[in-house]
Amino acid sequence: MVNQVKSLVQQALQAPDGISTNDPHTDIVELDSIITYVEDLRLKLLSKRAAFRSAINEIDSPIIRFLPPEILSRVFTLCSIDFVLFEEEDEQHRVTPLFFGSVCRRWREVAWSTPELWTYIPVHLTSQNFDITRVIQICSQWLDRSGELPLNIRISFDAEANYSVSEIQEGVDSLIATLLHYSRRWRYLDIRTPFSLHLVHDECPLEYLCIDLRSNASRYTLPPSSMNCQCLPNLRKLYLSSVSLDHLHIQWDNITHIKLASPFHIFDCQNIFQRCPKLVYCSFPSVITKGRSDILGTVRLLSLKFLELGHSDHEWYSTNSPVPSNLELPALEELRYRYLNSPSETRSLLSLLERSSSRLQSLVLDSTQVTWDDLGPLLKLLLDLKKLSFKTRFFYYALFTELSRTAEGFLPNLEILDYATLETTHAPWPTLASLLEDICSSSTLPGPQNIPSVTPRPLKAIALTMCSPEGPDAQSIPKFMNILGKGFYLDLQHIIVEDKRIASNDLLERAIKRHCPSELDRYVALRTQRRDRCQSYFSQPDYWSM
Repeated sequence: MVNQVKSLVQQALQAPDGISTNDPHTDIVELDSIITYVEDLRLKLLSKRAAFRSAINEIDSPIIRFLPPEILSRVFTLCSIDFVLFEEEDEQHRVTPLFFGSVCRRWREVAWSTPELWTYIPVHLTSQNFDITRVIQICSQWLDRSGELPLNIRISFDAEANYSVSEIQEGVDSLIATLLHYSRRWRYLDIRTPFSLHLVHDECPLEYLCIDLRSNASRYTLPPSSMNCQCLPNLRKLYLSSVSLDHLHIQWDNITHIKLASPFHIFDCQNIFQRCPKLVYCSFPSVITKGRSDILGTVRLLSLKFLELGHSDHEWYSTNSPVPSNLELPALEELRYRYLNSPSETRSLLSLLERSSSRLQSLVLDSTQVTWDDLGPLLKLLLDLKKLSFKTRFFYYALFTELSRTAEGFLPNLEILDYATLETTHAPWPTLASLLEDICSSSTLPGPQNIPSVTPRPLKAIALTMCSPEGPDAQSIPKFMNILGKGFYLDLQHIIVEDKRIASNDLLERAIKRHCPSELDRYVALRTQRRDRCQSYFSQPDYWSM
């Protein structure tokens, strides 16, 4: 066969100027036929080579020859990224079962017969793949291969897709209609389209629902219509964006976790507090407080452990508090608040904590504009607080002064402090180093370095992020090294902005290189030990999974 092909090609190439007859029309037809023959032959040979390669894999590969299929199936399952509900994913870099099936026939057989690999069904509709018939066929194959396992479904939409509103709405409706046949196995449903949905079906075991009707193209925005989700008795977790609560019909009294990602009016938030008595997790980071009016009657949520509140970006300057004045949260463990702008908001938070009498464990304040005189009384109330994280406009020198004293009366149970300030001026480095050294001395430290005090403070980690590029001076470096040498976690960072991205720079390392280069190796060793503890110190409980 090889000699035959060579002879045929050489015969065509040896003719002068590619012409073997006096008629170039005939010559080009003959050349085209040879080219077609060679191209077809190449495809056949490549297919044959792939078959030989697969046979060689089966003979030579220890994974294929000796690894039992159930072990290989388990490996595939562990290599697949877990479905992350309500989080944006880069689907192009996600390991899918199609990846395993493209390696060889044996891997494909194992992947195709592993139902766990097919329980996540991602559908992203774009101009390139908006053949809804083909999309439904592929989805049907995935659904069949998933066996009887619970399903995690995500449907997203490219707002730049060049189709009419009616075409896309019809396509989405057809896809939903197909998936509804498998609703008895739904567990996660994540829908990110700018269109209304009609989730009317028989009762299904759906536990998590995300509806995101945002659109980057205004021409796809449709008038709101009712979304009937009443037939979801197991629904517990809810993520909503750009959804009118008036048109969403849900068994609210069963909801335990809710997040409103887009701006919602405070009246909607108050209604949710009233209608969801079993709440454990509640995130309202973009509350519109304009025209605020409180609902009469006390709302006491006995199970709520996590609460996030904040102003919308359009009202970041607002001094109206998003905290309902009639709310009581006796079980609250973590509170997050964005844009704390005025003393009245601080008093509103203080009032909430006093009414609730909760043993707050973690407090996160983002973009705090108030002075220490306003914030100090709030912190003095938090006798059970273990983690404090905040970004402030001002540098709170008084905070470190209070922490350097005995633990009695001010944050006596604080363990972790994560503090970032936008102020470019702060206490002189020698003064700050002395204060941090006093804090370290008054804390309960691991090992024989423990220095007893009247009331040991359990503080074991401080992370400081500053806007000032000026690092510690030569006089302060020995004090910081002494703190690190005692096992105390201390991290000093400088915020820098590069290409519209925020990065950080190690202030202490830079200062050591400049003033005490001989200490650099020791600092790097201590920093390595510090990083080993960083994740455990600064990680937060996953209240969403509770």
